[in-house]
Amino acid sequence: MGDVTSSNVTRSVQIERILGTLNLILAGLGLIALLFNAVGYHGLPASFIQEYGPFMPKPFHDMVVASSIFLPLLVLVGILLWRANRSAVVLCGMVFVAELVYFVVFWYRWPMGISPLNWPIVATELLNFGLYLQIVTAYPVIGLILLGMARRGLKKTPA
Repeated sequence: MGDVTSSNVTRSVQIERILGTLNLILAGLGLIALLFNAVGYHGLPASFIQEYGPFMPKPFHDMVVASSIFLPLLVLVGILLWRANRSAVVLCGMVFVAELVYFVVFWYRWPMGISPLNWPIVATELLNFGLYLQIVTAYPVIGLILLGMARRGLKKTPA
């Protein structure tokens, strides 16, 4: 390995900051949605819960747990990426891989006949808005690619 050029370092830091910003935006949107829906569900009338109770609690519970784990982790790695913390790249990659695994398992275990990517599902928070945006944009996959580019940029030798 040779010296790392300053342009490679600058490009890597820019990629990390872009990912950090996107992490913070997606996590912020998801946490706001989680807060509104968690408060909203406590106010639902008993008749609604009795009518829709058989299918709603399991997906909602799964999404609350996933949102409560992944969204704060996105905030943490977003902040670490902005601070150019070297461990942030590895941690962010781990979060992206964990999210991808969760998305596949969540989709496979989805109990309803309607796709979890339909707006009524997202609007009722059976799929968190922040996580929904990550799924439809393939953000964890794109993020892993960008993280790889950032790491490669730091390892390149000058031409």
